Parts: sequence; structure tokens; C-alpha cells
Amino acid sequence: MQTRDDLQKHLEAIDFEGSISELLSILKQTHQDQLEHFESDIHLDVLETKQLIGALHEKLEEYDEAIKAFEDALEIQKKLAGSQDPTHYHEYEKDIERIRHKKESRDKQNCLYQLSFFPHFDWNDENTLRPFENKLSEMINLINLLTTDKEHIEPVVAERCYELATYYNHAKYQPNEALPYLLMAYNTYHSLPEDHLKNNEIAWVKNHLALTYYQKYVLAKQQNLKDEMSEYYRASDTYCAQLLNHHAYQDSSQPKLLSFTHCIKGQLSYKTHNYDMAIDHYQHSLELYEKLNVIDVSYAQIKTRYARALTRQKNCSVDPAVIFNELEEFWKSQENYTENHYAAKFFLSYADCLVKIDKTLALEKYAISHNTFSKVYGDQSTIAGYVAKKISSTEAKLAREKKQHNVTASSSSASFWKKDKHIILGVAAGIGLAAALTYSLKKPNGSH
Repeated sequence: MQTRDDLQKHLEAIDFEGSISELLSILKQTHQDQLEHFESDIHLDVLETKQLIGALHEKLEEYDEAIKAFEDALEIQKKLAGSQDPTHYHEYEKDIERIRHKKESRDKQNCLYQLSFFPHFDWNDENTLRPFENKLSEMINLINLLTTDKEHIEPVVAERCYELATYYNHAKYQPNEALPYLLMAYNTYHSLPEDHLKNNEIAWVKNHLALTYYQKYVLAKQQNLKDEMSEYYRASDTYCAQLLNHHAYQDSSQPKLLSFTHCIKGQLSYKTHNYDMAIDHYQHSLELYEKLNVIDVSYAQIKTRYARALTRQKNCSVDPAVIFNELEEFWKSQENYTENHYAAKFFLSYADCLVKIDKTLALEKYAISHNTFSKVYGDQSTIAGYVAKKISSTEAKLAREKKQHNVTASSSSASFWKKDKHIILGVAAGIGLAAALTYSLKKPNGSH
């Protein structure tokens, strides 16, 4: 039987890939000849040929074929030796395990290389959405391959996990899909030395964990799942508290980070009807963001939430209508705003605030939102359907109001006629009587 040393000597004597390929072809033919000659694979010569075939495939980095050849050799060895000498079994098993490790390492490097070419997603840049979505399924497949070992995820993969989670948070409102990717990113970043983290990676992941649990809270609230509501609210609030406590001294150096956190705190307060607290957090969020001297999507979204909260505050000192008008001008100044899903969200929020005071104007804003969502996600998408229902509901309410107004106006006219017809008839009768008296006074004597 060929020993490992014998195989190594054979392989060391071969320098060129072409020579290996040629030798491999010869060995495969030899293997077929042996099977025909011995009429069985249970023979030492067949075993040695299989070993060498496996070793050559390994040298060519054809790992699947190498594993198959060594697995075949292991089966032959078992038939030859039976249970008398299991030592050689372990040698083959080690060979198979070693080659599998090489294959996994090679495949991982290939996946990492492919991943580096995929487009990035930035929730502040609508132009990144389409390219990212076009490659989404391929990227998820790669990430799944690269995260089978949750304890050893590469930092570059953790970055992509975080990016994917932000897509589910900001573009899709799917917190359940975002959560596992955030946790993988968090655990990876948390295991790295501090000098490997340069952009507050852990803090930003915590911000999105807070956002994710806030979104889960909102979805639970819609279904009236009280236990889940309490759990998710606490989780979101806890992450916010950790960030505000730990990074409070960084207000001036990390305005965007903490602005994000205050915005989530504002959302939590708004959803629990604590509008004064919500407004305080939104104001703080805006003040921090304004230090950047940047008016972008995030700033516009925070200001929209601020304006919406103002509509709920009693004795409001700031006119939310002014803010909504400013925001509408901002969005309409953006290129292709009718294809921007963040603009669609703004017009949806604006319409929700208008619907109680001006349903006609609210319908105009709902229409912009619906058309935009339909362009971005399709007519049959959940969000487009959601806005369509709002339009239908608002139209029905407006029709009822108009009908009620017409009935009231008609009733008023009828009441006016009923109330005043006696006066009119009385006046007419009075005029007739006066005319008769005049005629009578002017009538000559003896006349009838």
C-alpha cells in the first residue's frame, strides 16, 4: 500500500499543472482497467490508485473530487482490513477532514471576494436602494454561507450584516428580518479589540437594535399583544438609555449618533401618547443634527415626526403647518421625488395629520404617497395597499360629510320656507286687503 510519504514523493516530483492533469487522466484509466481486471474494487492496487487520484485532485484544488476519492479509498480499506486494523481508517478520516477544511477556507475566500463587489445600501441615499435590492438574494445567500459559524464571523461580513439590517429597518419596516443580522454584527464587533473599531460600530448597531425593537413594539401594538408590547418597549428603551448614558459626553463629537437615539426615544414617547416628552426628544434630535449643517433625508424625517407631534400638543407655540409646508418644499426640490420612498412616507404622514381638518387636501397628499409607493414597490405591495385603503376611507368620509352638508342645507331652506310662508302669504293678503279698501274708498256712490 502507498504510504503518505510515498504519495508525497510522487507529488513533489510533479511541478506543472498540465503534468498533473495528464497523470490524473492516466490514473483514472488505470483505475478502470483495474476494475475490469480484478472484477472488483476490493484490491490493494485499486486502493493505491484511489489514494493517488485523491491526492492529485487535492493538489489541483479540486476538493470535492479529492474528498470523493478518499472516501472511496476508505471504503476499500474497510473491506480489505475488516475490523482488525482500524488505524488506517483514522488516517483516511484525517485526510478527508483536512481536505474539507481546505475547501471551506477556499470557498470562504471566494465568497468574501464576491461580497466585496456587491453594492452598498445607505438609508440616506435613495439612489442606493434599487442596485442593492437587485442583488439582495445573491448577497443573502453569500452572507448565509459566511455566517454558518456564528462564533467566527469576519468583520467585513459583520459590516454587511449591519447594512442588510438597516435595509430591512429603513426600506422595508421588517424588524423580524433585521434582528438576526444585527445580533450577528453586534456579537462580532463586541468580540473585536477596541482598536479594530473606528466608527462607533457597536453604538450604531445598538441604535438599530433600539429601532428594531421599537418597530416590533409598533407591530405588536397593532395586534394588541400586550406582553410583547411591554417586552419590545423595554428592549428599545434600554438600548436608548445605554447609548445616552455612555455617549452623553460625546454630544458635540457624535451628533448624528445621538440624534438618532433621541429620535427613537421621541417615537417611543409619541406611541405612548406622551407628546410633550416626544417633542422634547425630537427638538434635541434636531438640535444635534443641525450641528452637522446638513439638510438630508434623516433630518427631514426627524422634522416630520416633530411636526406630527406638535399637532397633538395642546396650546402649541409652534405652527406645525409651517413646518409641513417647509418639508413639502424640501421633498419637491429633490430630484425624482415621486420615486423616493422617503418622500412617500412624508406625504403619508402629512396626509394623516391633514385628514381631520381638510380631507380634500389630505387626499391630494395621500395620492402622491400612493403613486410613489406604487412606483417603488409595485401596485400590489403591502404599503401601496395600505395607502389605498386610507384613500378609500377618506373619500367615503368626505362623501358622507358632503351629503350631510347638502341635507342640512336643504333642510335649512325647507325650514326657511315653512317658517316664512305664512308671513309671505300674510303680506300678500295684507296688500290685497289694502288694494280693496283703496278701491272701495275711491268707488263712486252707488257703484257695486
